[in-house]
Order: sequence, then C-alpha cells, then structure tokens
Amino acid sequence: MNRYFLVLQIFICVNCFAQKTAKEIYEENNSKVVYIETYDDKKKINGSGSGFIADDDGLIVTNFHVIEDAYYAKIFYYDGTESNVNMLYAYDEEWDLAALKTTPSFVKYVTIENYDKVEIGSVCFAIGSPRGIANTISDGIVSNKLTYKSGYIYQITSPISPGSSGGALFNEYGKLIGVTTSYRPDGQNLNYAIPSEYVADLIDGPFVPVSLPNFQKKYKKPTSYPEKRPIEKQPIEKKPNEEIIKPDIVENELQENTAIGFTPNSYSLSTGFNFYTSSVTNNFPSFIEFEKAFNFSFSYLFNNYSGVGITYQKNFLKNQNTNKNINHNFYKIDFLFRTSEKNFRVLLGFGGGLAYSQLRSNSDGSNSNRDIIIVDSASKNQFVGTLIGGIEYRFLQNFSIDIKAPFDFIFLSENNFYVMTTPGVGLSVMF
Repeated sequence: MNRYFLVLQIFICVNCFAQKTAKEIYEENNSKVVYIETYDDKKKINGSGSGFIADDDGLIVTNFHVIEDAYYAKIFYYDGTESNVNMLYAYDEEWDLAALKTTPSFVKYVTIENYDKVEIGSVCFAIGSPRGIANTISDGIVSNKLTYKSGYIYQITSPISPGSSGGALFNEYGKLIGVTTSYRPDGQNLNYAIPSEYVADLIDGPFVPVSLPNFQKKYKKPTSYPEKRPIEKQPIEKKPNEEIIKPDIVENELQENTAIGFTPNSYSLSTGFNFYTSSVTNNFPSFIEFEKAFNFSFSYLFNNYSGVGITYQKNFLKNQNTNKNINHNFYKIDFLFRTSEKNFRVLLGFGGGLAYSQLRSNSDGSNSNRDIIIVDSASKNQFVGTLIGGIEYRFLQNFSIDIKAPFDFIFLSENNFYVMTTPGVGLSVMF
C-alpha cells in the first residue's frame, strides 16, 4: 500500500512540473486575456489592443501605447461580456506598460513567473488579439535577451501583429513571462516582449487613479513610475549598431462605431425609498407622524472615490390632530465619499441646503416646552445640514445599490432645531 502511495506522490509531483501543451496553456489562460478597444473624444474607435487580468481585483495590464491617446476604452472578455475602463491606475511610459481598472472582480488571473527563470531557448506562447481577432495563440521560443533602455527585453519568435500589443506571453508551464509589445516589419519574425518583472513592479503600486479623459487633459506627466528591481542576473552587453525598436503602431482596421452606447462614468442618477423616518430629538411634537420619504439625486463623480450631487427628498408627514399632510421637502447639495474602489464599500458624506417646510417654532422660541414646533399653513425655507453614512454594492458595470442613513439637522430658528433620520435603500445608474 505504501509503495503505491509513494508512486502516486511521485507521479503527482512530476505532473506538476511537466510542460503543458499549447492546448492546455490556452484553456488555462484564455479567460485571463482580454481584447481592448479605445475611443477618441468623439467616442469613435481610434485603436485596439490586448491585455490580461493581473489580479483578483480587476486590474488589467496592457501596453501604454494602446491607451496613450484614449479618452474612453472598453474591455471585451473571452465569454463575450464587456466592461468600461473606469480608471487608469498606473503607467510606465519607459517600459510601455499601463494598468487599467474595471468594476468586476475576478477569480482567474495570470500567474507571474520569476524573471530569472526565463532562459534563451525557452518555449513561449503568446495570446492576444492580432488584427482584432480576439484571443489568438501562437508559439515560439525566447530567441534572445536584448539590452533596452535601462534594462532588457525579450526577442521572441512567437508571431505577433498589430493588435497583439499588450497581450500575454506564457512559458511552457502556463505562467506569465512577458507582455507582447512590438515587432520588426523589416525582419523575419523579429518580435519583442516586455519581461514580466516590470509587470510585477507596476501592479505593486503605488497607484494614483485617474480617469482616461482627465489623463488626456493632464497628459505627459506620469501617474506612477514604479521603482524597478536592478537586474542582477544574466547581464547583457549592448550589441554594436543595435537599432532602436519602435513600438507596434496599433492600426485601426475595424469598422467605426458611430454609436458606442456608453459614456464615461462621470455622472450618476439615483433614486431611493426611505423606509423609515423619525425625529431623534425630544423637542418634536407627538402629534406629527412620520410615514415615508423618497429621494432623487443627480451627481457628478470626480473619480471612483468621491462626488458631489444635488438631492431632492420628499418627506411624508401627517398632522394627527387634523389628519392633514404636512409639506416637508429637502433640496440639498451632498458630498459623498467612498472608502474603496471595490464593489462593496462604505459611504460617508455631508451636505446642506434648504428644508421647504410648514413646521415652525413657537414665537417665544422657548426650549422649555417639549412640543415647541407648530404647523403653519404656509411653507417657508429653512436651513438643513446633513451627515450621511451607509454601504454600497456595485453589482453591474453601471449599476449599484446602497443603504444610507442620513441625519438631517433642520434649523427652525436661531435657538431651535430638530434632527431627522431617514434610513433607506437606493439604486444608482452611472453614465
């Protein structure tokens, strides 16, 4: 029995380190490679490229020159689903790399190989979207390591074409060893890839997220230049008369899309139902009953963490003595902050505005009487200040649901105010 167990262990161990076929590598990594379309400020296609999922939080790595002139971009996955690029998280123009952020989180992402395990003559497999043909695999070998700028790049024989830029280069074990980036049109199968060590440096941060439109406005200053590890192994002497390798120019041979169907995630429309309303101060009259409330907001999102919005809230109050409804509405400007770029996150905010209300203080302004608020037939404006706390879950690319509990401070007079709390659930759509 022990003999068979030992043989089984040896078999499993050997199988773990066995080279994989092209089919196995493709099946293992196909879902981790994406096709990227980029658009100009008129929302027309200006280029395409490839990329791959680098971590479980939806960070996608591609070549910098793929998104260099992009105002908007879309990611297309192997199964036909798609998502908009929310942020450019980091880029390194020197090494032609960029890290993009989308909303979805992923279970499957590439495994990065140690850079010192890649040797000249090693088998390699490129998966990308040459000429817009999504997720195409080609094989070859690492034919050389060339001195390039402050480090080195791989010369490979795996065929690549325009559109392959930003694609993934895997070794015979299915681990990422590089990013396909360029080719020499005047040579015979002279193709190049950025080593994976620079990818590891890029996704290690630090990150300074910026939207693609804002990136174009402020462009030509790096968002982030991650530090790079010194190359201690396999030093390479620069060859005489070495020619400069130019990046692959992404050609636009795709049909222009005159109606993309999306705009950048800069604005949001929200509606909510406040399922409970109550006063948390003891100076509120017992004959006034809170029933429910509805709210509507239009917001501008500065980035994935903060935004400012205009909110209208209709509160349903009733005078139990007369059985009549009381006019009580809010018009506010709210500032909302999110604690994370993840799908599930905490919301914090504050704001202020007007409460258009029929509630009044007694003329004497006394605080000794518990029921100091009266109901007037005319509605007047009063100042309201707001503190907000809650949670949000983004379940689709452009949709999110939230539960918020705003605390509204309504000032009836110089010495008198009351506090309302109106917890509720809301739905937002971003466009």
